[in-house]
Amino acid sequence: MQKLLLGQRIRALREQQGMSQVALARALGASINAINMLEVGSTRAPHVDRLIAIADLFNVSIDYLVGRTDDPQPRRRREQPTQEDDEEAHPVAAAVA
Repeated sequence: MQKLLLGQRIRALREQQGMSQVALARALGASINAINMLEVGSTRAPHVDRLIAIADLFNVSIDYLVGRTDDPQPRRRREQPTQEDDEEAHPVAAAVA
């Protein structure tokens, strides 16, 4: 994970929303210092729960936050496949079962 990119993206998202570090800290239940450390890249490994909360707050994907994609939109969650879907996708396995 590119720590600086993560911090830059969090800061950019926060500023796009007109949100201060104080407001972000309150929304996440975090300290202002923790938010500042995230934004400047001095947090060694942010907890996944914090990344999820940030992604949810700004409606972006975690992949976007950490630099795995430049598309900020989260992928739509797929519905749970039905047994019928599974049989169509894997006809040989369905025939053996």
